[in-house]
Amino acid sequence: MNLFARNKKKLKGCHIVPEELSDPADPSHDAFALAMDRLPKDKAAFVATRRIARDQLMRRMEALILKEAELAAAHERFDHMRQQCLVEHERIADKLQEYEFLLDQAEERDQLMARTGGVRMTAAERERWEHTKNMVYGTLPQLLAKLEDSMESNTERIRQLKDRREEIRAQRLAVREEIATQEDEIAVALR
Repeated sequence: MNLFARNKKKLKGCHIVPEELSDPADPSHDAFALAMDRLPKDKAAFVATRRIARDQLMRRMEALILKEAELAAAHERFDHMRQQCLVEHERIADKLQEYEFLLDQAEERDQLMARTGGVRMTAAERERWEHTKNMVYGTLPQLLAKLEDSMESNTERIRQLKDRREEIRAQRLAVREEIATQEDEIAVALR
């Protein structure tokens, strides 16, 4: 016993038995050590620690759910904008085709009148004619190009939002698994 008292060392309130005094032939020694490593000495502290960890995970999950909802709202907004641009694009493209057809007819009529010696356009009519041609051949195609760029940009943003939502969804599912693990550990400890 004197040998045991001399070799005994203190470590944070625990006594360490020197290797020469421990019984390595005891099969329960390793299983007991493993069980002690897994469960803390104070069951209430273990449960409290797990509950705190679970509550932190719940708050993290709430934040992920809110972020996912924000991304869903942004996705809807960009999709709505993309659809509006698509409708506007189709409307302008139809009008552009109609105007081009009317301009072609008017030019043919003007050329026919010039050949036959009919009534020609006045200076004011010619000015309106040039303004209309500039709008049809210049302004409307530029507007269509801008709408196409906007639709492409919105489509890219929608794709990015979908990817981000999938990442957050995966994180949320991982947190849900961690919460389930914490709750299982709490249930086992309370038995």
